[in-house]
Formats: sequence, structure tokens, C-alpha cells
Amino acid sequence: MKLLRSEIRSFTGRLRQDSCDRYLSLNIAGSSRKGRVFSSPLVGEAR
Repeated sequence: MKLLRSEIRSFTGRLRQDSCDRYLSLNIAGSSRKGRVFSSPLVGEAR
């Protein structure tokens, strides 16, 4: 059970990091197009 829990935690962590990276890349693309950076809790968390 402990192993399963750690596996789930690592999977969700990887998933969250992936979504953070995707959001950041989208954010950077949008900001370069519009000329401004959007502030978001995800961006603060990724830093």
C-alpha cells in the first residue's frame, strides 16, 4: 500500500510539472504576442 501511494504521488507530481511547463510555454507565447505577462498561481508555483 505504501509503494502504491508513493507511485501515485510521483505520477501526480510528474503530471503537475508537465501541466505547469505546458501552461508556462503557452503563457510565454501569449505574452510575447500580446506584449504582457499574465500572473497566475501556477507561474508562481513553477518558480
